[in-house]
Amino acid sequence: IIFICTFDFLGHGEPLYECKTCWTKKSRDIIQDKSTKIFLNSTVGTADATPNQYPEVDKDLFYLLQYIHTHVVHGDFVKEIDEELTNIKFSETQEVAYMTYEMELLVRH
Repeated sequence: IIFICTFDFLGHGEPLYECKTCWTKKSRDIIQDKSTKIFLNSTVGTADATPNQYPEVDKDLFYLLQYIHTHVVHGDFVKEIDEELTNIKFSETQEVAYMTYEMELLVRH
């Protein structure tokens, strides 16, 4: 499970936090369900930050966090995402689909 946060989940200034499930009474006993929760922290992606500040993080992931935080495009991966988002924003088909979905939600609740 991956959570993309626009805030620092634990407040330690890390670009990502990895969480495994453990028992509450014996916190050292990790449950072997093979699940991992990852919390991404987009606040590390300030305009003046560089991937070199976080060598443990893949450069594309850093640029994605920076894009989420600043909307500035760096790297081919983020460029592809930005182009696709732009296409979706200006697609009449997507607009109708979104409006239909929104109306369905309003009717249900």
